[in-house]
Amino acid sequence: MSELEGLLELQAGFKLQAYAVIGLLALIPLAVVLGLASLALAVIVIVVVAIVVVLANLFALIPIWRGYSEVFGRGSLPAVGAELGLIAAAVGLLSLLASALWPPAGDLINLAAGVLGFVSYVLAYIIGARQLYLKYEVDSFHTAFILFVLIFLVIPPIIGIWLMYKGSRDAIRKIEQSGPPRPPSS
Repeated sequence: MSELEGLLELQAGFKLQAYAVIGLLALIPLAVVLGLASLALAVIVIVVVAIVVVLANLFALIPIWRGYSEVFGRGSLPAVGAELGLIAAAVGLLSLLASALWPPAGDLINLAAGVLGFVSYVLAYIIGARQLYLKYEVDSFHTAFILFVLIFLVIPPIIGIWLMYKGSRDAIRKIEQSGPPRPPSS
């Protein structure tokens, strides 16, 4: 896989995540309306939405991991962060099952998934955006980095995901316009 293919993988992953976030935001009003009708129905909707979000994130992190591995190397912090995100998503799914069988275990497993998810977020998104900016000098990556740091405000990281998609697209154009790499001169 080449650097360009790595950027294409990143672009695909961030695009999938952007769609997943938009879908989640669209489902929130539905969950509220259903919650007004029946508490049991609201709980079912919340569980289904949680499963869908975890699965969408899982499928989005696979190309993000492959992209970071190609662009920065398999052991790079962003690639490790994406791997931890995959593990956190799997542990998150396990916590849903554990919560149904024995709630205290589900809570502990969910806490572990949350900690893994946060570490993954810092490595794959905050550090990843910063390293992409330093490598490609695409402003969208720098803006995404700043927005990802503002995780506690909720909305800025959502915009950051879209900016990572846009930044990867811009980095692809930059590489394509620069032409094939020149051989080193002797």
